[in-house]
Amino acid sequence: MTAQFVDWGTLLTLLGLLGSVVGLAVGLLWRAIVAQMKMLHERFDKQDGRFDKQDLEMAELRSDVGDLQKDMAVVKNDLSYLKPRSERTEAAIVQIMRDVGRLKGEKRSASLREKVGAGGS
Repeated sequence: MTAQFVDWGTLLTLLGLLGSVVGLAVGLLWRAIVAQMKMLHERFDKQDGRFDKQDLEMAELRSDVGDLQKDMAVVKNDLSYLKPRSERTEAAIVQIMRDVGRLKGEKRSASLREKVGAGGS
């Protein structure tokens, strides 16, 4: 049998070279992961900014809705006051029309009595 000699120096050099290649690959992979995470964070921040803007717009809309509800309550209150008032006004107009009709009727009756009274004398 022949004795095989191992060149430990060459073996260690190859292992070192392999370690460098693996280290380089890990480093490149790490940089790619960091770049992807950075892009992901930027996209998230951009979307989060949009959500913040939408939240502000929704708060403004809720405020506007609250103001409109208050205004509607005031209008309802005014209408509830004006409706009985308009009904009273309508009743007063009807009464005035009746009075005018009655007065016209009385005037006609009086003129007829005058005519009848004048003709009979």
